[in-house]
Amino acid sequence: MKLQYVLVALMSLPMSGCLFMVQKSAVVQSKESYDSSSQARIRLYGPYGDRLIKHHNDRTCAQWRETAGAKLHHRVNNGLPRKIRNITAGIPSTERSVRASNDTGTMFRDSFKEYVVDADKPLTLDASSSIVLDNYSKSCRIAVNFVPEPGKNYEAAYVEQNRTCTIKITEITDQLSEKKLALTEPVKKVESCSLPWDKSI
Repeated sequence: MKLQYVLVALMSLPMSGCLFMVQKSAVVQSKESYDSSSQARIRLYGPYGDRLIKHHNDRTCAQWRETAGAKLHHRVNNGLPRKIRNITAGIPSTERSVRASNDTGTMFRDSFKEYVVDADKPLTLDASSSIVLDNYSKSCRIAVNFVPEPGKNYEAAYVEQNRTCTIKITEITDQLSEKKLALTEPVKKVESCSLPWDKSI
């Protein structure tokens, strides 16, 4: 009888993991204070709650290369079911943030974290991704820099295309879509901090 109970418990583990992963990611309010006269906010996307993009306040490209740029920062996701939390600092919702909040994917799930950053000071965004399989491997490292404006909200996401990687930064505008979601537009003044061979896949 004990053996039967043990077998039933073991058989229920994969099912419980699947049920766990089909739930939407939790949304948690950040405890960071925000002053729109001297600060901005940015939403950084990454898979499975992973901090794929790191941000470095008040740091130019040159300063990033001398410090964080010399280190590997990417944490490998082991793919095991776990609770995923989207962290919000009050940035208006966009189409992508709503999709991420409703995402219940098991093979891939979009997620985000929002941060309060200094305005009128250089902000460096640093992303690194790598995949290593038996007969296949790829890696890419990219960093970009821009100066956030006071009271503005931004989004940033890591993008791979045409055997290169980049970080796409958009400003969240005051205009709303038909779905009453904030519209975005590309940030024009963005400096690349990476060397040419760093962003090749």
